Amino acid sequence: MEKLAISDKIFYTDFLTMGKDVYLYPGRFMKLFASKDFIKALFEDKERYSQYLELKKENPIPDVFLFKMSYILNPYMSLRYHKFIFSSYEELGKTILSYGPVVDVYLKDLLIYHLLSAFMVRMRDDFFQEKTYKQVLLCEGEALDDPNLAYWDLGFYLSGTSKLIYEGKTYDDPTLFFNDKLVMSSLVSFSSTFLTDRLVLSWLKRNGMENKVQSFLDLSSVSDEKEEEAVKLLGEELETRFGSKSNL
Repeated sequence: MEKLAISDKIFYTDFLTMGKDVYLYPGRFMKLFASKDFIKALFEDKERYSQYLELKKENPIPDVFLFKMSYILNPYMSLRYHKFIFSSYEELGKTILSYGPVVDVYLKDLLIYHLLSAFMVRMRDDFFQEKTYKQVLLCEGEALDDPNLAYWDLGFYLSGTSKLIYEGKTYDDPTLFFNDKLVMSSLVSFSSTFLTDRLVLSWLKRNGMENKVQSFLDLSSVSDEKEEEAVKLLGEELETRFGSKSNL
């Protein structure tokens, strides 16, 4: 393969090395992959070129195209996407949770565009880590109805932890968390927030409180005109079940 450059100082003479760097320079590689020089070089590798044509037929969004293209170029590398690189599924799960309650849009891509499951199939981890693979598929299914809840469920499962990281603080116990958060001045606003971000609901599920989660979800699904009333009721329920600092 002739030298292909993505900048004045960065160039490649083989597809394996190129594939390893796609996640670092997505914009530059998007331009390279559209160039005549790259298509010419790829055409000389019949297997990779055939996979490229199949990928083009899918017409994926640019980030998904770059991810899948990187593994066409190098099918042997670890999980990497948009400047993230992971040596294990556990590391991915911990990274997801570390941002709580903020959802990282790129990490979420791995779930909603089925990139993680595709990676696992490529690595044959659908066989070697069958239990994890099935859980990833369950989260993908859940994401069709509630993508944020599925995202946090995936984080907790892959990380193997039952601890919550919320705004940089770690919690082991739901009662301690709600005692910390349920200050009367912010009770209603917080109730509304955690119903939306879903992290706390996923954490409660992880700690065996499925019934509480369902009752909260039922409240959050009411019609718009009753939303304020539902959130108020939720705040009262949280205060009753977990207590608040104002009552301590």
